[in-house]
Amino acid sequence: MLWPDPAQCHRLAEIRDNLLARIGEAEREGWLGEVEGLKVSLAGAEDKLAQIDQRPATNRRRSRHPHDQERQPVSTFSDQREPERDLSTWPIERLQTLTADAHDWSQLESVRIVAQQHASDSSQPREMRRHWAELSLLANRRMLGDGAEGSARELQQDFMLRTWVIEHLGPADENSDWSPEALGADTLAALAMSPSEAVILATKWRELPIEQIRELRRHKNLTAHLEGLIGHLQPGPPRDPLLSWIETRQLLH
Repeated sequence: MLWPDPAQCHRLAEIRDNLLARIGEAEREGWLGEVEGLKVSLAGAEDKLAQIDQRPATNRRRSRHPHDQERQPVSTFSDQREPERDLSTWPIERLQTLTADAHDWSQLESVRIVAQQHASDSSQPREMRRHWAELSLLANRRMLGDGAEGSARELQQDFMLRTWVIEHLGPADENSDWSPEALGADTLAALAMSPSEAVILATKWRELPIEQIRELRRHKNLTAHLEGLIGHLQPGPPRDPLLSWIETRQLLH
């Protein structure tokens, strides 16, 4: 995971407030699948804000030149790439460039949210909405870090967005991101235990060490999209084991 830049605290707060507003709207409209995905994003923003608050003050000021107080401010690369506040006005090409260059979690999260909003805009052509969804997916995956397995939060966001596209824009087998079968296989690959193993642990979850409780919660989060996906899968693998996970998920805490 990318460590949040303390200088981006105000942007993280804006992201959090935007997500809270969107959750309220989604709840009023009855968009239950959207609510769950937004709450995952909200937890991520609040976690990053908490990380900034918990960092020692000396660490927050690291990488400063020892003679900074004597020098005139110099425009750094990150300063030059600092986006305007309203990324929703940016064309997709500019956001794609920002996403390719960004190394800050809050920038990538801002792009992910804006791109997802454009993807859900039914007034845009279907193919354009797919391009926006691809950008949202790219920004989310860049937050995982190069070569890192990534957290359950980013994986869940990945799975939720792909399911949303399959449901609302239709599957596309020529692109594995929008292939139901590929998403089903990716879901199974992310799960470390079988449904039967999860059920055994869930029956005695109060007795489990915190690490195993977290692992059960991770599996519950990583299977949140399955009810939307399952109807798009053909009989057989990976559909059959995922059906078992839908039933098992109701038992997880």
